[in-house]
Amino acid sequence: MPKLLNLISLRHIIKGGSSKPVSIQAEDENGKVSSYVLKLFKKKHVDQNYSSAKEILGVELAKDFDLPVSDYGIINFDHKYLKSFFDDKYISELDIGYKFCSELKEGMVIYDSSGTNRFLKNYDLENVFGFDNIILNTDRGGYRYKPNLLVGDDDFLLIDHETILPHYTSGSIEEQINYKNKFNSYIYTNHIFYNDLKKKRKKGIMFDETIMHLSNFDLKKIDNIFADFDKFNITCGNKNKCYSYFKWLKDNINDVYNTLNNRLFNG
Repeated sequence: MPKLLNLISLRHIIKGGSSKPVSIQAEDENGKVSSYVLKLFKKKHVDQNYSSAKEILGVELAKDFDLPVSDYGIINFDHKYLKSFFDDKYISELDIGYKFCSELKEGMVIYDSSGTNRFLKNYDLENVFGFDNIILNTDRGGYRYKPNLLVGDDDFLLIDHETILPHYTSGSIEEQINYKNKFNSYIYTNHIFYNDLKKKRKKGIMFDETIMHLSNFDLKKIDNIFADFDKFNITCGNKNKCYSYFKWLKDNINDVYNTLNNRLFNG
């Protein structure tokens, strides 16, 4: 279940985020005060793309694939407190429901492929690439080359998952979704780790860990996540679009494994 947060203070807008994230201080249910990154999504994006729900999904799925993410919570408050940062028109367009917050990790910076983060091991690159292929994440790299990866002196964190699972939107019809085509059409060549992995590939032994986590993934977790969405009225649409996709992945796990390897050896 997401941590429920109470707002203490709004600090400043964080530069560079498309959703105009805000640095805040908030208190959790145990009275612990921490700094968080508050994601502000417009109502139309929440209604169409389930942006807040996907942020939570991304974090929870990453945990099951043993990938590092920040602790997170959800928060709601009167939008009048945003007037010091945004104009009335922008505020009026924001979703009024619970908002996603990820705990702010001091000392971490955006990943830079120039060579300053060489502590990342081959298996780190492999596991992040495999995970993003599975969740169809085109936003860790992509056309605008947004790394959406924070690094410290010897660790890293995955961030920003509001665009994952592009078939899971208000405009798609479940009965018409071809999950095989969705997986096969994923644009993997723009991923931040694709070129590095192409150079370091080892035929026949790639993505074993990713596939192990997919095999062990319990579909009941999706039920539990969506139960929380319902509890807190977080706009999430049809659960089956998400559930059915992961069931397809698990039912076709050998094909998924072969496709991941082929993307590096034949791509």
